Amino acid sequence: MFFCRTLPVTYIVDQRRILFYKKLKCNGSAPSRVIAKLCHHEILSVATKYGIDCLDVPVYHVKNCIWRSFADTVL
Repeated sequence: MFFCRTLPVTYIVDQRRILFYKKLKCNGSAPSRVIAKLCHHEILSVATKYGIDCLDVPVYHVKNCIWRSFADTVL
């Protein structure tokens, strides 16, 4: 069983990438919006791996989906 109460590194990295993208997308500066547009498809493919179809969901939903995906692999 898994008792550390933390996700494995691969899940943490993916979660942080998705959340960083969300912050870039919401930022008001032009350069960050351009970067967000350039990496949209890459981040969406990472999010789809965890059952997140749309990146406009709240942060708690992203975290919940990633934890659920991890729990499904452990159980």
